[in-house]
Amino acid sequence: MCIKTIKFNTKIFFCLALVIIASGCDDGKKTDLNSLKPIAKVNGDEITFNQFDKEFKSAKLTNETDPQVRAQFLSKMVDRQLLAQETIKLNLDRMPDVIDAVNSAKAQIYAQAYLAKKLAKLSAPDDREIAEYIENHPETFAHRKVFSTIDVIFPYDPVAFQMQSLQASVSDMKSLQAALDEHNIKYNMVNGNFSLDALPTVWADKLKQVKVGDLLFTHDKTKVIVKSISDISEVPMPDDGAKSYASKALYELKQQQFLNNEIARLRKLSQISTFDDKSESVNSTSIN
Repeated sequence: MCIKTIKFNTKIFFCLALVIIASGCDDGKKTDLNSLKPIAKVNGDEITFNQFDKEFKSAKLTNETDPQVRAQFLSKMVDRQLLAQETIKLNLDRMPDVIDAVNSAKAQIYAQAYLAKKLAKLSAPDDREIAEYIENHPETFAHRKVFSTIDVIFPYDPVAFQMQSLQASVSDMKSLQAALDEHNIKYNMVNGNFSLDALPTVWADKLKQVKVGDLLFTHDKTKVIVKSISDISEVPMPDDGAKSYASKALYELKQQQFLNNEIARLRKLSQISTFDDKSESVNSTSIN
């Protein structure tokens, strides 16, 4: 019986371009002048409506339409600005670690701004490209696999048991339950299902060979979910969903291709040297 370790909730670093799209950076559109007006002033330093709105939205707070929630968030921004001003008064902004952190943040922000502006000009996939993509990926569309599962859920306690040891000692649902009972671990069982198109590509590729009866282990900081595959069926993706999925996938590919080409172009135009961290000599190893 095959046992695979899959951590579904792991954040996958797909590519820098996708991070940039999600960052909410300016895409080249004109900024509303009203958004540049201050929502608060702290000893002369302004916090603009635009700055507040971006940070507030990115926080994804519950009850975000509640005026009190917005007021509390603004209050925290004011507190942060006060602390920043005190940092400058004490010349802590000149500390090497602070300088490095600021420079890294600036470089990331500038890179995001540049790529967001460029990526905004990419054209959306046309109907021909979408149809071709769907035809070339039958495993995602016409022959899409849907996995029915029996999920065993229990608290994650790395002190009480080691995940690797548990995985090595079980081969099916019966042996899993026996192992949990032996450790006096209480668990719940629920039915579930998932399809490969709902997973990041890196995991979808690993799951293509999964069979009925296989166990999939996943955990976060609080709980473990062991999925026992009870059935695998083919459920074609609906036409509307297929077109939307293909369009998104193709657009992400275009973004990745642009990013690769742009980085390659900039590297050719640049002189790049690296240094050994233990000496002042130039490292001759190419980083292209």
